[in-house]
Amino acid sequence: MRLHYTIPIAIGLWWIPVIGPAIFGFVNAFIEKSYKRSLISTVISSSLASLIYILLSIYVIKIPLLGNFLPVITIILSLVGIAISIMVVYLVFSRITIMSVSNEGVYTEFYSSSFDEAKEKIDAFISSLGINLSDCPDPSLELSEKRIKSTFNCNGLKVQYEVTEELRGKYKVKVWIKG
Repeated sequence: MRLHYTIPIAIGLWWIPVIGPAIFGFVNAFIEKSYKRSLISTVISSSLASLIYILLSIYVIKIPLLGNFLPVITIILSLVGIAISIMVVYLVFSRITIMSVSNEGVYTEFYSSSFDEAKEKIDAFISSLGINLSDCPDPSLELSEKRIKSTFNCNGLKVQYEVTEELRGKYKVKVWIKG
């Protein structure tokens, strides 16, 4: 985890109610690039930022007009901020597709909710590149409890994909097409 980056970012953004945690969740999703690590990092970083701001509101900042309500308001906003940053991380990882194209081929990465959904997205992606899957020989499969890896050669291209269970109900899918 990259807590040495995420903690200062969370502390810097946390003082802006609602918007700061949303920005932090978005940034943290791209810093970590892994659903599980990003969720853990978000909880740790946002909790530490909340703790700092709660302690500041209790011991340092005194606003006579608000009285004892400032710490209560800070605690409520911190809890809401933690929830918002976690929801943003979830939304980013449930909707994002990362793709890179190089001289060697195409690489894409995304998340799905099931193995079947992953297989449908992989087939649609490969078909969109002009590869007819019915013309391809049967793939070689490597199966384990939390991972499926498949490789096949088709029309002079090597197509390889890997589906790994990151969390219960969340699967990370990686697809490589090399020519």
